[in-house]
Amino acid sequence: ADEASFDNFLVCDSNRLCVERLRALLERSHWTLLLHGASDSGRSHLLTASCQYLERQGAGTAYFPLAELRDCPPAELFAGLETRALVCLDDIDAVIGMPDWEEALFHLYNRIVENATGLLLAARKPPADLGIVLPDLRSRLQAALVLGLAGLDDDEKLLALQLRARDRGMTLEPEVARFILLRNARGMSSLIETLDRLDSATLEAGRRISIPFVKSVLGRDKS
Repeated sequence: ADEASFDNFLVCDSNRLCVERLRALLERSHWTLLLHGASDSGRSHLLTASCQYLERQGAGTAYFPLAELRDCPPAELFAGLETRALVCLDDIDAVIGMPDWEEALFHLYNRIVENATGLLLAARKPPADLGIVLPDLRSRLQAALVLGLAGLDDDEKLLALQLRARDRGMTLEPEVARFILLRNARGMSSLIETLDRLDSATLEAGRRISIPFVKSVLGRDKS
């Protein structure tokens, strides 16, 4: 519901280096970066934000969530992508170990290097720990710039939740944000889904977000 951008991504001590390096790379024409981090560390958000940033400047980009595309023919999927200013491949660990995917990734990597464009990859682990079977692909990815993205702690998640609320024009008081965090699955994707529900509910009811309102929407008022 809310577009992923750099403006609504919380930059804190745990992820500042990754964000700063990534934004600097986006001003260049030729680069390769692999971001690794646990689920809900913000990998997908940063890949999408990178595409949005360059698209607003008129550059062509492509974003592929590979975990959702495992059954697609990779050679066809990757055909011609080297002409884009930036190609973002999310969850590459979902296709590592599949020979046709590893070969297609290897050839795409080479074409992007030859075309001097950008390649941004994301995975849960760094290249050395991905179990890449194809030696040439393994050497290519290990030679790329690799940055680890740390997840947010609870205090940072509160700030991130408030930031995403403000981005939607909502006011989320600290005590309400903490109430949501304490009564919700702690992953950021789950928190944003909850924020989606609350956003829709406030528009429908014409009410501000308060703790009683959150209880009623989430069906957790057991009193």
